[in-house]
Amino acid sequence: MGFARMSDYVYKATKRAARADGSQPVKWDAKTCQSRWKSHFNRYKKVRVRVDKQTGYGITDEMMAAVITLETMLEKQCPFYSRIDSIFGEQANVSPASEQTEPVLSDDDGVIDVDGVIDDDFNMYQSDDNPGSDGESAVAAAPALASDTTPDAAAATADAKGTQKAMDCKRKDFCTQFSEAATERLQFEEKKLQREMEMREKQHQQSLEQQQRELYLREQELLLKKKQQADAVMQKRDEERNKMAMQLLLSGMTIEQVKQTVEAFFPRSPTNQN
Repeated sequence: MGFARMSDYVYKATKRAARADGSQPVKWDAKTCQSRWKSHFNRYKKVRVRVDKQTGYGITDEMMAAVITLETMLEKQCPFYSRIDSIFGEQANVSPASEQTEPVLSDDDGVIDVDGVIDDDFNMYQSDDNPGSDGESAVAAAPALASDTTPDAAAATADAKGTQKAMDCKRKDFCTQFSEAATERLQFEEKKLQREMEMREKQHQQSLEQQQRELYLREQELLLKKKQQADAVMQKRDEERNKMAMQLLLSGMTIEQVKQTVEAFFPRSPTNQN
């Protein structure tokens, strides 16, 4: 329930911040939020161990001259380190495992119960017959605040599982977005290809119609040219026929003789006979 609320808060805050660039954040589920928080909290604990063991955290004179302070380096190593440290810095379960793990003892040494020196409010894995209040149950159920008093092998296994879950969730989110983008791109390419095919088919049809019109006009032009040539030949033949008839009449031949003579030299076709 706690990580679900955390996920809602993170989503709302991210959505408000994303309005500036117009991006759309993806909401985490409770398991993803738990895994991300555990990973970031482990990062905070590692930086805190280095702060406890080192005085200057590698700050040189040149960095000091460039106004690079210890707080700047801590924020670079772990974002929001100061805010997280102000909340969890004094809690026992933040201490490194090397300081809380019991050293190897001989048979003559007295065995000290590690859980006995840790505050019960922060001992996440202590078994108790009395479940306690709802608030204590909620704190005990949060793996992100778990005590580091468990053996190193168990802690390493838990860290590995949390990291694997985070990686699985990242792959899951990435694959979902990649699949959606690939599907949209494929649909766009299909529509684009279909439009190109329709355009090419339309252009091909228009080209065929244009060729048919040009062929028809060419045929009509040839027919008209042939008709004009035939008419010119007939007109010249008629002129020669009339000229010969006139000369024969002037020579003293009768009309019947002229017709017979002209018909002999210029016979009429069946379609041209009057």
